[in-house]
Amino acid sequence: MTKTLRASSIAASLAMLSFSAMAAAVTLPTITFEDQAQQVIDLGSPVLANSTSELDIKNAWVYAVGMTFNMIDVEPPADTEGAYVINRSRNASALEKISLELLPAVANTVAKNSSPAAAALESFVTSFTYDIFAFEDYNVSFYDVDGNVVESDDVFVGGGGATTWFRGKAQAFDATQRVSKVVFDGGATGALGLDNFRIDLSGAAGGGGGGGGGTVPEPAGFALVAMALLAAAGASRQRKA
Repeated sequence: MTKTLRASSIAASLAMLSFSAMAAAVTLPTITFEDQAQQVIDLGSPVLANSTSELDIKNAWVYAVGMTFNMIDVEPPADTEGAYVINRSRNASALEKISLELLPAVANTVAKNSSPAAAALESFVTSFTYDIFAFEDYNVSFYDVDGNVVESDDVFVGGGGATTWFRGKAQAFDATQRVSKVVFDGGATGALGLDNFRIDLSGAAGGGGGGGGGTVPEPAGFALVAMALLAAAGASRQRKA
């Protein structure tokens, strides 16, 4: 192999590695529910949270500071700002499980009744962070793309209860665990509030719905790109010599 060909091969390899590294980290837009705050304020009653282009959100009712509350509403902590979600509407006896599930990257090409597994998800949850207030102990469970429980945690609230937000609670996973869904369960009598969902994914997922987000290049990716460009330039000079 000639020096020129060897240099060209190295440049090509470095370029491939650089693109791989730059596609390694994906951060979805933080879900704050602020886009529905004015709606519930105007209505004076909660509405179901909108799903995004990346996440199917179920059983999450949007409330907001400034809306008209009544005696059956769940009173949020004093430090609450803007919009947030609770696991029930104004039907106090209908506590539900709030779930967030990654939508398949190819959802529009798959039949409506297909499962997420059948749709071949390209990315999986590697980090999940959230804010929560709860009146009682709650459970948070994470599921893989096939519906198997990857991790299930019973969280003890303690004396703080719903008087304060527990902010920045986080859980990390390896991409090989293929986590695609999280479910919050307050039990039969436990109302809970959630806000500020922050999710990192493996691979290159689509970024839309809610603005921002998308692939976040890592420093290693930029370094590899620079090396690839230098190697390509060197190969070009050798060909001209």
